[in-house]
Amino acid sequence: MRRHLKESSYWKYFNYSLLSGTLMISLISLLVLYSIHTANHSSYYKKQALFLLLGLVLFVLVSRIDPHRLISFAPYLYGLFLLSLLFLLVFSPRIAGAKAWVGIGGMGIQPSEFGKIIVILLIARVFRDHDSQTLSFKDILRLGTITGAPVLLIMAQPDMGTAVTYSFILLTLFILLGLKKEMVLLLVLSIVGVSYLGWNFVFKDYQKERVKVFMHPESDPLKYGYHTIQSKITIGSGGLKGKGYLQGTQKGMGFLPAQHTDFILSVYAEEFGFLGILFLFGSYFFLFSQIYGIASGTEDVECFLLGSLLLGQIFFQFLINVLVSIGKLPVAGITLPFMSYGGSSLLTLFIMIGIIEGIHMKKYAGQ
Repeated sequence: MRRHLKESSYWKYFNYSLLSGTLMISLISLLVLYSIHTANHSSYYKKQALFLLLGLVLFVLVSRIDPHRLISFAPYLYGLFLLSLLFLLVFSPRIAGAKAWVGIGGMGIQPSEFGKIIVILLIARVFRDHDSQTLSFKDILRLGTITGAPVLLIMAQPDMGTAVTYSFILLTLFILLGLKKEMVLLLVLSIVGVSYLGWNFVFKDYQKERVKVFMHPESDPLKYGYHTIQSKITIGSGGLKGKGYLQGTQKGMGFLPAQHTDFILSVYAEEFGFLGILFLFGSYFFLFSQIYGIASGTEDVECFLLGSLLLGQIFFQFLINVLVSIGKLPVAGITLPFMSYGGSSLLTLFIMIGIIEGIHMKKYAGQ
């Protein structure tokens, strides 16, 4: 009887606005990927459609789980996650220059994408009893350890783009809990030190060149500045109303690289123009507002931290991709949430949304 009541409560209190915002962006993605297919006969849209269906299944399954139960398993999941990264470094073949994927049923699964959820769950668990208004030095060390271990292993693959996205978790927590003045200074010095070590011992030559030319991409238009220049040209060619669906020329002529992943926003902008961008960004901010409402509306500290960290992860990934697309940041390999092609990324995002739905159900349906 109790299970039946919970089932009826699930659909009664289901947050359809959260799912509709997510689906809107995902369906726009399929339209753009199909447009890319008409130009170069790629099959990305078919694969993305399958991942979308699987993502919806995961969304429903995860949303039915009490968020506290997920948080309770975080230490064990974290240990398995680190083991999976070590396994990749030792046994995985290089795909696109990185040991980042596990082959399952003919598909490549990227553990580092799912790992972002695990790290967020663990941080929500560790800081659920945090009673100070700011983060202490001890807190910073704990955060550094939790995020630093996987980030170092991901950098060793090497996958710098995904490694950078883990910093969004820290940034969100700093915004939520605040930092003492001395901690801000220490953090700045740490960033400088890590940047120095990364620049001299981790970054590849092509990554250094991207950073050097991103402010003036015209100084190297045929190599390291090429991505940025072509992205800006593609966006600008869309004008106010765009060239029309399936009418974009940059994708068809092969000028725009990574058009199905890093620069999918540029393809969309060329065909739908500035007005289309306003609609897309409106869809994103509708989704962000739904997540914010759920996270801020709960009185449960763990759920508040969990929802806020998930929101920060999605929002900052969106922001960085947009800034890269318009040439305001160097190319970093960070995809646009729910838009860019990528199975692991899309499934990870739907699990995140499922957890947020679970927070909503925890409050209203008492699951």
